[in-house]
Amino acid sequence: MFENIFGLLATISSLSLNVLGMPTHILKHYREKQVGLTAPFVILAFLTHIFLLSYGISIGSIYIILTQAFGTVLSSVIFIQKFFVYRNTE
Repeated sequence: MFENIFGLLATISSLSLNVLGMPTHILKHYREKQVGLTAPFVILAFLTHIFLLSYGISIGSIYIILTQAFGTVLSSVIFIQKFFVYRNTE
């Protein structure tokens, strides 16, 4: 029972961060035509989402899979913005 409650709370909080925080960054980068985040931070965020998604798949946790799949997509957009779209603007 507690596993489901904590899983649900973790899912809600992680999705909230991904839904509210990351799109705001993506839009800010688009408007400013540059990514203010440092390269190591962008790479770390991208890899963290990839590894957590892989972990969620390996243990079959729908809570981890849902949140990290969404986070992986959004961090991929920031990764592409940083290293391919706006790479010459900084």
